[in-house]
Amino acid sequence: MVTFKNRNGEGVVSTIKNKQENKSYEVLCGNSKLMKHFEVLKPYPELEKNIGYLEEEGKTVVILAVDKIPSTVISLEETHLSKPEASFVVNYLQNTVGMKVCMITGDNKHSALRVARHLNIPIENVTYQAYPETKKEVVEKYQS
Repeated sequence: MVTFKNRNGEGVVSTIKNKQENKSYEVLCGNSKLMKHFEVLKPYPELEKNIGYLEEEGKTVVILAVDKIPSTVISLEETHLSKPEASFVVNYLQNTVGMKVCMITGDNKHSALRVARHLNIPIENVTYQAYPETKKEVVEKYQS
């Protein structure tokens, strides 16, 4: 491996060198935001559409691309939408304490809204596809 860079909320970008061939490869592994940033899916509209369908189902999609050619798509789905105690905590905070409960996540829109509905968090209180720096700004907004 020659380089490795984490892209918060998107995935990783790496350059790998094959010493036998004396050739380097750019390897991208991450979500559709990363692939759009590097225009990986642009030449593959059918693949991009299928990834969109998986995300609409609330699945997390991880794409592996080598030299901007998609090679692997993995679809992940949680067996539980939330930890067992989350529903109780949200209900307690909303109905007993009277707090406004908000959800901030890096997940795609459909995954986030699915979890919010499960926990009875109002959709207008959900921020999705948030990067770490975005999460901080949203928290500060709600604190003021």
